[in-house]
Amino acid sequence: MTGDPHNEVSVTEYDPEWILIFQTERDRIVEAVGSLHPQPRVVEHVGSTAVPGLAAKPIVDIMICYEAFPPIETIADLLAPIGYQHIEKPEFTESYFFRRGESLENTVHLHVTTISSEFGQMMLRFRDALRASPRLAADYAAFKRELAGQFPHDRPSYTQAKGPFVMHAIDDTS
Repeated sequence: MTGDPHNEVSVTEYDPEWILIFQTERDRIVEAVGSLHPQPRVVEHVGSTAVPGLAAKPIVDIMICYEAFPPIETIADLLAPIGYQHIEKPEFTESYFFRRGESLENTVHLHVTTISSEFGQMMLRFRDALRASPRLAADYAAFKRELAGQFPHDRPSYTQAKGPFVMHAIDDTS
């Protein structure tokens, strides 16, 4: 699986620049989808880069939530001019997935979902649990480093292996 930089798994120390990347991209995205009505209800920085101090893959994840799904063709056409490519992810049944950036150093993942989706609620609950518990965040960082060693060129397996940890953390916050 080597060769595709988007399959590489590299966990790095927290970078305060990630919040600035989020803020810049959030503004660009909101402007790009500005003609789409209704407007997104939520635009959030999610994933590990949204947790201060947490080691992460250097990929900023952004989630925008609508009341109902906008047509994929419409939102893809609005996001393409600012560099976002729609990537078909059959496993993502509650969201559309977009990527900006060709290397891991400048990659942003954009998840478009609905305000009521389980996917969106889980993303926010997990992020908030990590922000609220330094111990949980430290355990998660150690676990991610271990998995990165096991799956250095296989992001799907790395992501799947994180699932039980994520679900346990979310269940503990319910």
